[in-house]
Amino acid sequence: MTNPADLEPIPVPRLERDGVVLRAHTIDDADEVTRRGADPLVQRWTTTPANYTRDMALEFVTRMTGPSRDAIWWAIEVDGRMAGSIDLTTWGRGFSYGAASVGFALSPWARGRGVMTRAVAAAVEYGFDSLGLDTIIWEAYAGNVGSWRAAWGNGFHEFTYISSLLVGKDRLEDAWHAVLRADEPREPQGDWHLAIENSTTPRHQRGL
Repeated sequence: MTNPADLEPIPVPRLERDGVVLRAHTIDDADEVTRRGADPLVQRWTTTPANYTRDMALEFVTRMTGPSRDAIWWAIEVDGRMAGSIDLTTWGRGFSYGAASVGFALSPWARGRGVMTRAVAAAVEYGFDSLGLDTIIWEAYAGNVGSWRAAWGNGFHEFTYISSLLVGKDRLEDAWHAVLRADEPREPQGDWHLAIENSTTPRHQRGL
């Protein structure tokens, strides 16, 4: 397996999907990131620190701006305005590993418009078709229905509830986990209600 340190950094590509643009972060995004960081839902469903400051936002966008060997971090733009962030990360292994996880967060003003579903579609397409990934994993704190909808809408399946899987701010959080493979349909799979039931039943309770 290729050592990530031997790989060339990958510049952040500009992608577009039905009016949603994925681009590199810039310093100008710091104000919107600051506002997003104070949102109660972002505070609940992510590890964003409480009392989020503009200095923290500046550090975030600066860190996310440049090329990377093992992750791509996009800003999401709608109607010319920064609306969120989305990433593909490989846990330090590099994209030649063949697998990555997708993570994302959206500003309150952009929710309820299908923005994140389209952003995930663009990121997934790039991951499979341009980076040559075999598998993309989605994980979120259990109960994050907005994130679940964006994943389900793009074909993620095998939804599983796993206790104490993700590191939270001050404890381990129960999580939802799903996968999408390169050769699978990138549209909703199966019955919505059954997928939700699988997402809300702890793995150990289903005998897995």
